[in-house]
Amino acid sequence: MRVRFDGAYEFGNKSATVDIKASMLTASLGTKFNIMHGSGISVWYDYLSGDTNTGDLTVHTFTTPYATNHKFYGNMDKFLNIPTQGLQDIVIKTWIKPMKKLKVAVHLHQFLSARKGTAAQPAKNLGQEIDVHLRYPLAKNTGLGLGYSHFFGNGTVDGGVSGNTTLDSNWGYAMVDFKF
Repeated sequence: MRVRFDGAYEFGNKSATVDIKASMLTASLGTKFNIMHGSGISVWYDYLSGDTNTGDLTVHTFTTPYATNHKFYGNMDKFLNIPTQGLQDIVIKTWIKPMKKLKVAVHLHQFLSARKGTAAQPAKNLGQEIDVHLRYPLAKNTGLGLGYSHFFGNGTVDGGVSGNTTLDSNWGYAMVDFKF
């Protein structure tokens, strides 16, 4: 059994007149099973604070500078920029090794706003995403990766500055990776 908790608090001055007071909390619980050549499941929860009053002089939306958000908030990068009203991500991550070298992982995301939405984004539901990954080692330091993702959107703008919409969309990749 693996349990993990993380947290961060942003504070200070964003500019001469604007302060920032924002937070992020993460929790996960996971376990491994001896099915086939190994498997596991974990449940993750991420909370990134949001703002309900963008007209005041305090920003409450958590920012993730230099982040690798697709590692945490879905492979489709719908939330490279955190929406103004914040973000909650509830994830179930599973993996199994049907063959000794082949690993298959499936991640199911439920995205919600952290704060009540605005007129542009009244719903708290920002959509769902499923990510399927396959990884197969080709040699000692080389591997093949394949993946497919589908985003089940609610048809509205995500409320962030990325310009992404939360419409249904698909994404796939094939890659060869080398470790040095």
